[in-house]
Amino acid sequence: MNVYSVSDLDKITPASLMGSTPPVALFGAGISLWAPSNLPTGNQFSRGIFSLLFRDELGIPIDRDPIILAKYFNELPLEVINERCPDSTGIEKLLRDIYDKYEPNPVHELAASLLVDGRIKSVVTTNYDCCLDTAIARVFGVPLGTNLGKVVRVVDRDDSMIARGLHGPVYFKIHGSTDDRSGKSLVFRLNQEGVLPSWKSTLFRNILRDNTLLVLGYSGSDFDICPEIALAQPKRLIWNFLSWDESNLSPNIRFLSERCDLVVITGDMREVLSRLYRPVTATLGKSGLDLDGLLHNAFDDNCRKLWRIRIYNSINYNKSALVETTGQVNQHHDDITLISFLSEHAGASASSGKYLDAAKTHDKAARIAQDKPGLNLTFITQTLLACDAWRCYGSFLNSVNRYRKAAFLIRNIPDPPPYLVADLDRNLILLIRHPYDFFKRLRLSHFAKKVQEIASAAIARTVEFYRENGDWYQLQQVGLWEERFGLRGRVSIRAREYETPQSDEGYRQLNFPMGRMMAFRHHLKGLDRFLTGDEVKEAKELISDAKQLGITPEVWKLSMLILLKAQKAERSQKLPMEFVRAFVSCQYSLLFRIWRLVIGE
Repeated sequence: MNVYSVSDLDKITPASLMGSTPPVALFGAGISLWAPSNLPTGNQFSRGIFSLLFRDELGIPIDRDPIILAKYFNELPLEVINERCPDSTGIEKLLRDIYDKYEPNPVHELAASLLVDGRIKSVVTTNYDCCLDTAIARVFGVPLGTNLGKVVRVVDRDDSMIARGLHGPVYFKIHGSTDDRSGKSLVFRLNQEGVLPSWKSTLFRNILRDNTLLVLGYSGSDFDICPEIALAQPKRLIWNFLSWDESNLSPNIRFLSERCDLVVITGDMREVLSRLYRPVTATLGKSGLDLDGLLHNAFDDNCRKLWRIRIYNSINYNKSALVETTGQVNQHHDDITLISFLSEHAGASASSGKYLDAAKTHDKAARIAQDKPGLNLTFITQTLLACDAWRCYGSFLNSVNRYRKAAFLIRNIPDPPPYLVADLDRNLILLIRHPYDFFKRLRLSHFAKKVQEIASAAIARTVEFYRENGDWYQLQQVGLWEERFGLRGRVSIRAREYETPQSDEGYRQLNFPMGRMMAFRHHLKGLDRFLTGDEVKEAKELISDAKQLGITPEVWKLSMLILLKAQKAERSQKLPMEFVRAFVSCQYSLLFRIWRLVIGE
């Protein structure tokens, strides 16, 4: 990986940087922020949602600790924030209203002329807006549509069939377009960013193959595109960032730097384009868009409350989640809304170590859903969640009973939803993990191997669903259990292609604190040596994070890790008491407390 500043381009010829053939360009939201387009970036949209959910009408923070909240929220991917919205239709309509714009800015106009002149071979963009579309159409004097002069615009599968038979430039709106009135093309939630559909993957690779890729205005934070860049293997990857911190690379950029000839250019995109092509003058204008007002009008009070709680649970901020959900479950709601609040309350309870409370709450939600018209699948989901909560508490009889009940119901559905089948397998993996640990500790290798084989088969079944449907939380979780069952290397996004990120990197990309703590512990637990000073320091920082957020199980588990594997000088005198307080405050059955102390976490 080579890193240059924009001023270094004065000493480098475009041909030596990009090669003798025109590059393909990948444009992100950054090219649409200039006047007169003035469209908000993903970060600006996230800030608007933060204000909607965590500030009152006077702009005053409503959270108990806004500094802690902002610390974790600011790293949360927009795809996760959008997915946590209870009103998927509402947020899609909002995005369409915000980005359904057609007025190009000077960067759009330059990009259009470079595409038409052949100095850019093709364009791929994640942007929904039609500003670049308009700029291309104006050059050719044609209306918006699939055929923009000699440029083929691709939004859906049918467009890709047209593009496949031609050899001219392609304008590929890989995340959809607001002028697609079917509403099917927009990609804005995490579960839409699984492995690219085959038609998108084929077209994307064909566009990039044997070409240089120039990236502008794009952060690389998506979950679906960067893996495909690596698989397409462009001749060179030239990426412009406004600023650069090599010590804090995102998981995607680190991944690509290891697999591609990556060249980073730091500085303003306007200067980059001016040096590589021709001068462009673009200014930051003032948008007339009332983003806060649009957000406020789009979602009712119940939706905002549930959305806020789901965000809390996404970052494991259990202290605030439990306060909010306790107030909501004691109010009168319709069955579906009440089940949603109960489920979130149980999730926060489990994450904070209150496993018995979580199990009972999921059971309560299941009882509400039982025999209610249209809530059969909800009943099964809550039963599976109760199964896992009872397992964490240490009541394996209750856990197995709920697993069997859910399995029976799923197997008697003529065409069961794939997500329920995958979740059933996941519960099986978690249940048999404890016998596996027991057999390994007693060196009963024959029995351990049998359990390992069951886990391997279940993992193989779940991975296919999770990767195709963008369930990255579950995929990372399954990947972590794959390591714990001694099956490392068998989970991949596609066989023999892009591997799932290692657990610590994957959880970091998702900004899932508890997952990062679990992955950190798992890595260090397997080392046959004392912890280094830096490792102890990181463990203590994670303990501090866990205490701030209310992830009590990780407080005692990380404390135990330091007590068992750190040298005496690295331990603090307060650590044993910290371990005891956290361990005692977690809800475990008596036998499971003994198990935890003897067998381990």
